[in-house]
Amino acid sequence: MRVVVTPHAESQLATRRAWWRENRPATKDLFDQELADAIDRIANAPFTSTVFVERGGHAIRRRLLAKTRCHLYFEILEQRGEVQILAATGSRQRRAPPIRFQDAP
Repeated sequence: MRVVVTPHAESQLATRRAWWRENRPATKDLFDQELADAIDRIANAPFTSTVFVERGGHAIRRRLLAKTRCHLYFEILEQRGEVQILAATGSRQRRAPPIRFQDAP
């Protein structure tokens, strides 16, 4: 499936990437490597990720980037052959991010 990163998630990823590069100079490329691997896994096997929340026929799934402690939240839009990454947050946050369900045609 094609993976699309929403503008909101892209902004969050850019912030996390910048933080990682500044604060983890010994492994500055680890975030990008782990993100690329996660996107590849999501594209090839999206249904293997854990369902985080389900409402009104929409399921938001979550995939952990284990080494960099980032969660990706995404929705599978089968009709479009697409996966939309909706949010990217730290795994240590106490609350889940506000997630808007995408409208499937």
